[in-house]
Order: sequence, then C-alpha cells, then structure tokens
Amino acid sequence: MFRLSFYPLFGSYWIVFGLTFTIGIILLSIRPSGERIPRGGQTCLMVLRFIAFLLLLFGMLRPTLVFIKSQPLASTLHILLDQSESMSRPDELGGNTRFQTAKEALLQAVPQLKRLQSRSEVNAFAFDASLAPLEIREGLISNLPESPKGKETALGAVLDTVRQHSSGKRVLGTILLSDGTQRTRPPRDLLPQDAALRFRDSGIPLYSIPLGQATGTPDVQDIAVNDVQANDRVFVKNEFLVSGSLRIAGYRNKPVPVQLWFENDSGTMQQVKEIEVRSRENGQTIPFRFSYIPPQTGYFKYTVIVPPQEKELIETNNQQSSFVRVIDGGLTVLFIQGERNHDQRPIKESLDASADIRVDYRSIRIGKIRVSGAKGESFQTRLERFTRERPAWTDEVFKPGDYHVYILDDLDAKAFKPEELQALADRVREGAGLILLGGFHAFAAGGYADTPLADISPVELRNVDRQPLDAPIRQDIHWSETMPIPIILTPEGRRHYVLRLIMNPEKNAELWASFPPLLGANRFDKLKPGASLLAVGPENQKILVSQLFGLGRVLAFAGDSTYRWQLAGFVEEHKRFWRQVVLWLAKMESVMEGDCWITTDQVRFLPGETAKFQVFLQSPDGNTLRNFTATATVTKPDGNQEQVTLVDEDGIPTGSFRSTDTVGDYTIQVEVAHESLPADSPTRQATARFMVYDRNLELDSPVAYPQLLRNISELTGGYSVAPEQLGSLLDELIRKSEELVEKRETKQSLFDSWGLLLAFTIILCLEWFLRKFWGLV
Repeated sequence: MFRLSFYPLFGSYWIVFGLTFTIGIILLSIRPSGERIPRGGQTCLMVLRFIAFLLLLFGMLRPTLVFIKSQPLASTLHILLDQSESMSRPDELGGNTRFQTAKEALLQAVPQLKRLQSRSEVNAFAFDASLAPLEIREGLISNLPESPKGKETALGAVLDTVRQHSSGKRVLGTILLSDGTQRTRPPRDLLPQDAALRFRDSGIPLYSIPLGQATGTPDVQDIAVNDVQANDRVFVKNEFLVSGSLRIAGYRNKPVPVQLWFENDSGTMQQVKEIEVRSRENGQTIPFRFSYIPPQTGYFKYTVIVPPQEKELIETNNQQSSFVRVIDGGLTVLFIQGERNHDQRPIKESLDASADIRVDYRSIRIGKIRVSGAKGESFQTRLERFTRERPAWTDEVFKPGDYHVYILDDLDAKAFKPEELQALADRVREGAGLILLGGFHAFAAGGYADTPLADISPVELRNVDRQPLDAPIRQDIHWSETMPIPIILTPEGRRHYVLRLIMNPEKNAELWASFPPLLGANRFDKLKPGASLLAVGPENQKILVSQLFGLGRVLAFAGDSTYRWQLAGFVEEHKRFWRQVVLWLAKMESVMEGDCWITTDQVRFLPGETAKFQVFLQSPDGNTLRNFTATATVTKPDGNQEQVTLVDEDGIPTGSFRSTDTVGDYTIQVEVAHESLPADSPTRQATARFMVYDRNLELDSPVAYPQLLRNISELTGGYSVAPEQLGSLLDELIRKSEELVEKRETKQSLFDSWGLLLAFTIILCLEWFLRKFWGLV
C-alpha cells in the first residue's frame, strides 16, 4: 500500500504557486522575435520553456511516494484461576463446585484461546496465597489442579504481583475466575480495592468471572463461634462475664448447646456453664452471654465451645479461647458528686465498664441553697437548714476499710462536717486514694483551704481564692471556657501509669495531643513540695498534679470536661484513663498488672504467625522503668522450651517468637533486673500465655462476594461476565488485539532524483541550443 504525498517548498502551496506563476509570466513575456527564426520555431521554444516550467513546479512541490506497512503489536493476556479451598463449595448450577464451573468455562473457551494465542502472549496462573503458572498449549490449559486445596486467598497481593510482572508490556487485560473472597494473613493482606486502583493507574483492565453464591447454599450446615470478649482481669469470687456470637447455618429451629469451659488450678479444662440457643433463619447471628465466678486466683484459660453437630461442614470454628488473670482482693470507690456537670455521667459510664471496680455514687446538691428557699429567707438561714438536713450517709462513708478510692467532684466544703473531712484525710493517710476534680466549688474555691484536705492537696489552697456560695462566679480563679486547654504531658507525666494509655511513649503523647481540649479549668497557684506535675496546658496551666500523702495517693485534676473525649470518638481511651486513675490511687496497678508484666499484640495466633511481646517494669510510684535487663523463655505445647532474644525498642525489651507451627498453648516467662529494685529482691518475674489455634480460613465462611469482583473490575475499566460468557469476552479481546497494529511508513522522494535533474537540464540545453542555432544569442 502506498500513496503520493507532496511537501511543498517552504511548507506552503501558496508560496510555490506564487513563485511558479511569477516565473511563468516572465517566461511568457520574453518571447523570441519571429523575424529570425523559422516557422514554428517560436512555438517550439515556448513548449520547451513550458516543459521546464512544469518540471520546476514538480520539483518545488517535492512529490514523495509513501509506502505503508501494518505490523501487529505484541500484547499479553493474563488468566487467573482461584484454587483456594472455598472454590470447592457446590453452589453452582447442577450442584457443580465453583472450581468445576471455572474449569468447564475454560474448556469451552479453547477455540478462542487458541486464536488469541496465535496473536498474543497468553499466560495462565492458578492462585491461592501465591501464584502458580499453568501450561497452556493450543488454547488448552493442560495442568489444571484436580481440586482446589489452597488454605488462603490473597486476592489483592496476587493481583498486584501480576501487575508487577506486566511492567513494560502491552496488556490486553487480566481475566479473574474467583469467588471474590480474600482470606489471608499479613503481610499478603493487600486489599483487592487497592490492587484494582494500581491496575487502573497502570492502564490494565480487569475482567472478572464471579463464581459461587453470595448467600451460600441452604444445605450448608455449619456453626461458628465469633467475637468472644471478656475482661482480661477479674477479682477472685467476682463475676466474670463472657460474651460473643454464633453464626448458625443449616440448623434452623434446632437447639444448639453453647458451653463455657474454664481451666482449674491443675491445668484441666472443665465445663462450668451451658446455655441453649436456636436460630430462626439460615445464617443467623445470635449473641450469647455467660456469667461465672472464678473460685481462686491464677492465670486461667477459658473456652466457649459448641459441640460438633451432625453433618457439620467444619469443626475448627466451633470454639474460641482466651486467658484471664484472676487476682486477689477487690476495689471499691466512692464517687461523691456535687454540682451537676457534663462530666459526671461519662465518668460513671467509664468506671462502670470495669467489672472489677465497684463504684458507689452519692450526690450533695449544696449549690441549690443559692436559689431555693422560702420567699425572703436569707442565704444564711437556708445554709443552716441544709446543715441540719444534710444526708445521713455522710457520717458513715469515711469509716476505715470501706473504700479504696474517693472521688470528690465540684463540691463545696460546707457540704461536710469538719470531722468528716478529717476522717477522709485520715483514710488517705492510712492508704486510701483521693482525686479532687475541678469545678466552680472545688479546691480553694470550695473553701477547702481551712479544712484538713488542705494538708493532703497536691496544690496550695489559699483563703483568698474562696468562691462564696451566695456570690457570682469569680473569673479570676478559673481558666475561661473561651480559651480551650489542650492537655500536654510533662516528662514525668509521659512515664506515669495514669497517663500511659499506649505503651509507646511517642504514640501515647500523640494520642493525648489528639484529644479535644478542656473547656476551662481551675487555676492552680503553687505545687506542694514533693508534688509531681503530670500534665499542663499550652501556657503552662497546671492541669494534673499527683502527690503521696502518708500511705495514700492523691491527684488534683483541674478540668471537668473529659466528656468531650467521648463525643470525639475516644470512648475506649476515656475508659482506660479513668480506670487507670482509680487503679493508681488504690495502689492496685501493680496488683492488676504486677511490678513486671508482659504485653502481647494478641493472644490468639494462626500457625506460622509471629507472636510479638514486650516486657515492662514499674517503679513503686507508678512510673514505667526503662533500660533494664530481661531474659525470656517460651514453653511450647510439647513442653520444649526456646530462648527468645530480646531487642531494645525505646528502652523496652521486645521479643518476637516465630516457632508457632504447632497448635496449642504457649507460655512466655521473663525475668528482669534493674538497679532500682531492692537488694534483697533484685529480680522480678512475669508470665503470659498465648495460643496457636487451628482455623480453616477458606471454609470458615465460604460465601462468595461477586459484588466485590464487579466493583474492582469497573474500577479498572473492565467488567464482569458469567462463566458461560467467557468465550464472548475472549472474542472481544481478539478484536482488540487485531486493532493493536503499528503502521510503518517508508518514503521515496521523486523531486531529488537524477532523472528529474537530467530532464530539466536537457530541456534547458535544448532550448539554448535552438536559440543559438537560430542566432538569437
């Protein structure tokens, strides 16, 4: 195939035609005289000049022959076949499994694949947690697996691997035959949606063939125990609550027993509770709840079990286990509430969330005497009447041994008798904990400067800061609500147990910085000698101060608006803060945690996963110690022990245990040493447990997710088709491959040839010769 093209001089036809027109006029205007040439000579000369003119015009147009040759471009098609175990579900037409349906679709598409192979590179892979290449000859995939046996489906990671292998290639598309489920573990847990975005950015369309039913099949019978939750610590002979849910498929209206098993002191599991549930619908999720009272202290395993049912699909998901530390003692708190404020209810909710902490709530609304009473009755009269009618319980609550912690919330000192406040100070001196919360009638504003509480307060209380009950609120003794106060941890606060919501110090400080600021606070003047400043505001406002008094501990908290943390979504952080406040005041953080303790990322691991743990050591004042010596040993289910090398992460010994191939219980034992420990007890020990459990990721919930496949296909510019439409999809791809051609042009110019130059020269020479011959030159 060729064409004739012109490339005029100076790139313009107008310039060429203009020049040739001018030259033509000149040639025609210089006519030879007819008196000296023979008849017909003048015409001959004009013809020769006209031929020269045409040859010049031809050369100025620069004609070129362009030869065009089309050449097919190389292209690649990837075919991915899911060979994970979930593809064995028989929920396709005719009772076929998903894998059988996929194989039949590929077999029916052999003619199209053969045609496509003749034009493009076709690569086929089976995949589960990784890719396995398949051999394809003459359109037939010859080494397909007999059955799907993959234990995981890393759909996102597999797609991303295919994308990386396609780098630098022209890809027609990727065909994915799968049920759309992603069931895998880190580090191969890239989301399919993220992989699809990378496909889109690389210009690779994804075509999916969804297999399986999104609702499963009615004949599937399986029960799975999910979401088992309980506190990891409980006081001995206190209520231990365990909750969770069952997903029941195929046992509609049939009784299903659910059992709670608890480990005894000899390490034997015993059934301690049993309930019965029924599902009304196929695939229904039903919650359950157990209550059990551990009879002795220790570190125990508990398990929620559903006994295997008749014709059940799999049994490895019939139970979930965890561990609980049963500790001695009990923790009681008296929360005395003064004037109503927004913080009281959230604090109550957070404390009530701890089953091992019992809180008694009392309230004294002394502030109402400012506005209530008979008409004309003086404030002093109303105050005297309040004193006579004060609640009777105030005479009883400060007796020795009743409470471990007292919380005093925005309550004027006039609510108590002097001897009652003396009794409270005595309880703190004897070992109880006390926290004074901020408010308009707290600290010196509440008149505590002349009471026994002035001695135990971590901050100086002055009479000049008194807020009279019958006077407007003074603004000079409070930080205004119009100037929010973010909480900033001091260096000592970063190490303190109360403020350690996350073990990592940097992340913990970032968490506190993300909390909504306090709306106003009490102004603290000076700290007592020996007091510790734990938290401040951006202008160095004193917010949280601690102090040891006698055998007890005291906190002064200037704020009254931590409820804003809950409103901002920090519900669990709010619970943890107030729980740790109470534990520290009760000196039970070491009882609950131990002087030395171990934390793990989780307590349940799948075989092959890495169990990471950290070792912590605490000083008597509640600060986390760093840079101490520790050794760790892990006891495996078979009784063999393995030493674990600990590495330093910001002063915290950290271990990673990787030998988790065996299903069963593992025990971590550590021994630490630090210069601050007493000479007669220079080391500390701690124990933690975790388990490796057997779970079939593929069959635990074998429903398909065709909508996910449709979504990620459309995201890449592709689409989904039914298995029987695979041939039509390949026909479309064949048409696209035929359109992928590269046109190559070769040019042969006609204007710069010797023939044109020779012809032009001959015409000019002939014209000159004739004129010479006729005597015109």
